[in-house]
Amino acid sequence: PGGMPGASNLAACEDLCDLLQEQVNKGEKIAAICASPTILGKLGLLKGIKYTCFPTMNEDFGGTFTNGSVEVSGNIITSRAAGTSMEFGYEILEYLKGKEASAKIKKSMYY
Repeated sequence: PGGMPGASNLAACEDLCDLLQEQVNKGEKIAAICASPTILGKLGLLKGIKYTCFPTMNEDFGGTFTNGSVEVSGNIITSRAAGTSMEFGYEILEYLKGKEASAKIKKSMYY
């Protein structure tokens, strides 16, 4: 999840930060939206990759900030804000169930 103070509270949770690092090291997907990609950035997980987050929350995390709606870079999916949540969801669904399933759901959605 994103937003404040939620992202700050999540960043302060050592167990969560350890789990995120472990998941990335295992090659598991991590998805973060809005302010929450900053948690990944502060953990050094955005270095050398394309990412996005809520624009005013961006810092120099060592990667390439795109200001796009959604960025998929290796095993990390990031999204800009609540308004991009549909696109974010489709990317997550594609990871979990494949392109065909994501396209089918996307075609049936009206937003």
